[in-house]
Amino acid sequence: MLDKNQLIISIISALSQLLAIAKEGAENAHAGAINEQSVAETQYDTLGLESAYLAEGLGRRVVMYHQEMNAYKQLVLREFGPDDAIKVGALVQLGNNEGVVQTLFFGPCSGGLIITLAGQKVTVITPSAPLGAALVGKYLDDEVTIMVAGKKQTWSIDKVY
Repeated sequence: MLDKNQLIISIISALSQLLAIAKEGAENAHAGAINEQSVAETQYDTLGLESAYLAEGLGRRVVMYHQEMNAYKQLVLREFGPDDAIKVGALVQLGNNEGVVQTLFFGPCSGGLIITLAGQKVTVITPSAPLGAALVGKYLDDEVTIMVAGKKQTWSIDKVY
């Protein structure tokens, strides 16, 4: 069984790395936007403007990563048993008829982030994702069906902890 506390530490670490990349990118884009060589010489010269837009977008990502890190720092973890419905904080293992197994962590944010812990790949999922929405409120041994790219996928809930 995976250690949820260690998983949270790994998620925060991954978000911290993404934050550092976004900060560096925002700083570089800002420097490019205010560089004297970026001053428009014609109405079609948009290098400075493009750099400013890039800096703004990356600045928003910086704020987002800070918020996501704080959400994980404040997350109260608990163990889930067979009589507990799936919700944020649950670690869930799904399987399908083709033998595919996936491990998901229900997080408050950062959906799609993939963490490798103890040699096991764990995908962060949120209730706003199609699979997340289908799993919320379900229990161990339930099945969920979702449509992905026009194809029906059915997953059984093999473990919840």
